[in-house]
Order: sequence, then structure tokens, then C-alpha cells
Amino acid sequence: MILNKAASIYGNPLKNTIHYFNGTSNALEVENFDLFWKFLSYLEENRSKKEILDWSVKNNVSDIDNIISELMNENIITETPFATNSYEQRYINFFSAYKNGKSIMNRLANLKIMIIGTGTIGATLALSLAKMNIKNLILIDTDNVEPHNINAQFAYTLHDVGVKKTISLLQKLRQFTKEDNFSYYDMFINDSNIQNLLNIIEMERPEIVFSCFDNASYNIHNSIYQKLKSINAH
Repeated sequence: MILNKAASIYGNPLKNTIHYFNGTSNALEVENFDLFWKFLSYLEENRSKKEILDWSVKNNVSDIDNIISELMNENIITETPFATNSYEQRYINFFSAYKNGKSIMNRLANLKIMIIGTGTIGATLALSLAKMNIKNLILIDTDNVEPHNINAQFAYTLHDVGVKKTISLLQKLRQFTKEDNFSYYDMFINDSNIQNLLNIIEMERPEIVFSCFDNASYNIHNSIYQKLKSINAH
């Protein structure tokens, strides 16, 4: 067992309380603050059940099983040490603070998202989502990377000039996941061909669509909104 440092634990000895976060901010009242804090410090390294029992005997703590049960229920301690050598470490640490963190991570991994436009906002969004372990991304754009894009669109470099933004971006997204279902459509969107996009939305059935493209008319955005409403997407 090990202390869940992602729970942002801190103590208030004047009020005999331990403050922590497990999706909401909470406070745990304790009888002996110094001894309790000593126990939490002991758990900063992964400890076996036997080691914890030995510690409780040495420190005259009689109800250690109940203490462990409550701390685990509050997600202050956990049975499994966190990974230490993974590019996923930061978001694992973030979601491990939540009681239902694993289910949130699984939900993200299975969420299907479409990004229309892969310029400054769309490319940044795609990279952020991939780093959050979202594995189902659909990119829609038709532009090539141009020299004037480089300053504002940090996803691209001079090596990408002349390459389709979607293709270049997909290569970068795959640096952050071992398994993915990334795809793209080479499409320019205007009022005359909006139905082609709506057909793709109907076929792909994303759960969330981000509009990150320029110069879209009210008709285009309204058409996208109505289509998403019809498939219960956002």
C-alpha cells in the first residue's frame, strides 16, 4: 500500500485535520495528529500489509485495519503503486486523485471525438486529447502546412511544410499512444458541400465534435448542430 500523493494531502495540526482531494475537497478529523501524520509519512513508500501491521504494533495503534479501510475508501492510500516510467504518468497521477479515476480514464480512452479544422486551435486540441489517452480522433481538414503557419500553429514545424495538416498531425499524435483509432478526411467545407460532412458525421457517429475551422457560416454551424442533436452528440 502507498500514499496517493495525487490526493494533494496536507495537514492542519491546530485543528487535528487531514485535508485531501478525491474529486471534491475533504477534511478528515483525527485524534492524534502527530501519530497519524507519522503514519501517512510512513506510507510515502510502498508498504506490505505485514510492514503496516508491524508499524501499528510498534506505535501502539490498535485499530489499524479500520484506519486502512477508511483511508482506502477515501482514496488517500492505494494498493497499487503508480507507474514511474510512462509518458502517461501525468494524466495517471491526475485521475488517480479521483475515487472513480480508473473509470474516467477508460471513458476517455473510448470516447470518439471529431475535430473539424486542424490549425492553431484544432491541432493544439488534438495533441492535448491524445496526451489524455483519447484514442478515437477524427480529423477533418484539407490544407497543407504553409510557412506562415509555423509561428501560430506550434504543432507543425518547417519539416511539415507542404504536407497535409491532417497527415502531419496524425504522425505526431501517434507519439503519445501505442494503440489508436485515429483517422482523417481530406475535406474543404462550405455551404455547397456541407451535406458531405453531415454524411461523415452520420457514418462515424462521434460523441463530441469541435468546430475549429475558419469562416463558417451560420448555415454550416446550424447544420452541424442539428445533425449532432439527431444522433445525441455534442
